[in-house]
Amino acid sequence: LTDMCDSIRRGFSAFAKDHPERAQVLYLAAVEGWSIAELAEFLGRTPHAATEYLSQCRAKLKPYLADCDDRT
Repeated sequence: LTDMCDSIRRGFSAFAKDHPERAQVLYLAAVEGWSIAELAEFLGRTPHAATEYLSQCRAKLKPYLADCDDRT
């Protein structure tokens, strides 16, 4: 489990370097628990557009966590 946590941290850190705004949005949603309405306001988008953006952020993050899937 510790190896997987370290792998996730490394993957997210690499993602954040390449996509800082997307990483911030994922952090706000997953860790801080922001609602779609809060994210929409933060991003200056409609709730629907914020939902789509969040989905795109998750999709872009997935390759960075590929190593984590190998450990499960």
